[in-house]
Amino acid sequence: RTDVRSFPTAEVITSEPFQFDFDRIQETTIDTGTPVAVTAVSSDGEWAFCLTPFYWGWVRAEHITFGTREQVAEYANAAPFVMTTASRGTVALVAGGTVCTQMGTRLPLREEKNHAYRVGVPTRKLDGSLRISDGFIAKRQEHFTPGVLPCTRQTIFTQAFSLLGEPYAWGDSRMGLFGRDCSRLIRDIHAVTGIILPRNADQQEKVCAPVVLFYANMSDDERKSLLADRVPPGAVLAMPGHIMLYLGHVNGEPYVIHDTSANGFSSVIVSDLSLGATSPAGSLLQRLTTAVMIG
Repeated sequence: RTDVRSFPTAEVITSEPFQFDFDRIQETTIDTGTPVAVTAVSSDGEWAFCLTPFYWGWVRAEHITFGTREQVAEYANAAPFVMTTASRGTVALVAGGTVCTQMGTRLPLREEKNHAYRVGVPTRKLDGSLRISDGFIAKRQEHFTPGVLPCTRQTIFTQAFSLLGEPYAWGDSRMGLFGRDCSRLIRDIHAVTGIILPRNADQQEKVCAPVVLFYANMSDDERKSLLADRVPPGAVLAMPGHIMLYLGHVNGEPYVIHDTSANGFSSVIVSDLSLGATSPAGSLLQRLTTAVMIG
């Protein structure tokens, strides 16, 4: 797992002094085995500008291993495969050491044994070229599954609640610590079912099917009625700068699970939509713009 940066530097850039939780040039992260196309290299050779399946930006060159187009495509499209279903999973390399994967990461399945999966893991030779090394995953971890999980509401909710309480991390990295932000949570919990969403919240909103539009002049009661009557649990609720998974309502009061760094929280939480009512931005309910369905 490595960072994708707006510029070829590891320096932290913030909007306000000491606001280290929000490094504004931290775009996202890419995980073990993510195919990339390198289109440019920094003058010092330390950074490579990469196109990934869902983003682009600068990646440390030492974190990339180079293969032919055919080798990379074969690895990326390998079948059968195992899927990481936990927030993080551990793969033990036969040659020594471990690799950490995150929810939604696929690894080619080479052999299934009674107590373990043998998988292919991309590693880097001394000259930077690609080697596919053997790794083993203990089945008792229960952090991986062969193939994808069923694309059901139960799967999506189970995946989301498995991340409850996990610290928030803008661009998936908080001063180098593992985490997710709101849109990465939505992306990862769906990735385990084989649904590949864009990385950012506004892009996710655009590719999904709209169910309800919320207008600025709508009252709280009107918004709650629309959610209760027309929006199914498992839908995604969007607003400028934030996105959430809709859980349903209790006596007309809507609830969501989301990854937030606002209103005194900095983690994955379950809340109603009154959160933020006393803030300058207003409540989540009043900020809603759309409810959309994935798939």
